[in-house]
Amino acid sequence: MVSEGHKVSNKGQIVVPAKYRKRLNIQPKDKMNFRIRGHFLIAEKARETEKNIKYLNQKSGQLGERFLTLDELEDIIKDLLYQQFYRGDNYITDRIGKVEFKILGAQAILDEVVEVLKEGSEEWLTGNYVDCLSNFAEDLDLDFPTLLEEFSNKVKNLEIMGPITDKEGASIMYALSIGETLSEFRTRVGDIVTENLIKEAEVVQAHIPDKKKKLETEEIEDMITQKLADKYSILMNIRVLKELAKVSLKTIGQRQYKTASERLFNELFVQEGPLKPEQDVKDIKELKPSLPSFDGF
Repeated sequence: MVSEGHKVSNKGQIVVPAKYRKRLNIQPKDKMNFRIRGHFLIAEKARETEKNIKYLNQKSGQLGERFLTLDELEDIIKDLLYQQFYRGDNYITDRIGKVEFKILGAQAILDEVVEVLKEGSEEWLTGNYVDCLSNFAEDLDLDFPTLLEEFSNKVKNLEIMGPITDKEGASIMYALSIGETLSEFRTRVGDIVTENLIKEAEVVQAHIPDKKKKLETEEIEDMITQKLADKYSILMNIRVLKELAKVSLKTIGQRQYKTASERLFNELFVQEGPLKPEQDVKDIKELKPSLPSFDGF
């Protein structure tokens, strides 16, 4: 989500809009954590880290890890990593498999990421779930307290299942840890993609005459993530690969990613012209926007 125009007081205070407090269940007297990510200040509700660590340590040996082998964990990693993202043969797809891009080196990147996550999963087989999640958070540059709490909550919701007594139940529990990790990772990447697309859209809008109506930032965001979800998802997935390349120590060409980003952005905002309010702005197809921030996309 993006929200603009909130002033900082003389004491460095800022009001969190009600819709965001509601979404994150932020209550009076709750504690907040702050951290820097690039040029962004990230504010997050403080997590009950110690409580969750204690809970998972008490669960040691109860999530069925004795029924699994490291190779079986690798199979689960691959299944969840490739899902809605990778077709094989270096093809990255959108969420429904309709659009695809061939990115040379994609398979090599994913193979190495699987090995990294597999190595981090060795702790799982000893019942050390906390260190396993810590490894995942470090490998994918995630907030460990958030991942820890989200996974702990999922496990608590499944306690009604009773003790894990077979491989199927054990696989579900481990898949939960990988699934939650990848979900947090995609959320982080999605924030990056949305922020950059909004910046590019604002560049396009700068070419529209001042007397014409322009969309607010939140309207642009809604358009990107909902009305244009299919095209957004392929750009999102290419960015996922770019971020995974950092994990694997391999790279995809910056020029290749920039070219794909520009092409997809043009399809989003130039060729179809979704930024044009009805009967109000001249055909945006005639405009040739400058796209300076794609260099850091």
